Amino acid sequence: MYFLSRCFQLLFWLPSTIGRILSLALFLIQFLEICYKDEFGIFLNKLINGNNKLINFEEFPINKLPVNQQSLCRAGKCPICGQIRNEEAVLSISGYIFCYSCIYKFIKLNGRCPVTSLPASINEIIKIYR
Repeated sequence: MYFLSRCFQLLFWLPSTIGRILSLALFLIQFLEICYKDEFGIFLNKLINGNNKLINFEEFPINKLPVNQQSLCRAGKCPICGQIRNEEAVLSISGYIFCYSCIYKFIKLNGRCPVTSLPASINEIIKIYR
């Protein structure tokens, strides 16, 4: 009888304990997330990782189109071939629209957006159906 009562106690004690542990873990995760977003968190991150430099997004090679090619984008022409776009596709990393065959070949060879020079892959090409 004693063994049976201990089993029932364990049966009711275990879920409540697991629930308390999970709620404490979630609170700790949220606390750390908030802590790492402010200046003190950035300071701690530098101390822990030994990083003295944060990511500077101005260092990425984002090129703007020359003025003569900007008009091609507005006129419904492909920035790569200069012709009217057929089988339109957008590159999700930059938002520019190209001919599907042009952008596919360009990314396969170069691995970047032809307009912005951002790294890109074939998976980031989205066909536009009209």
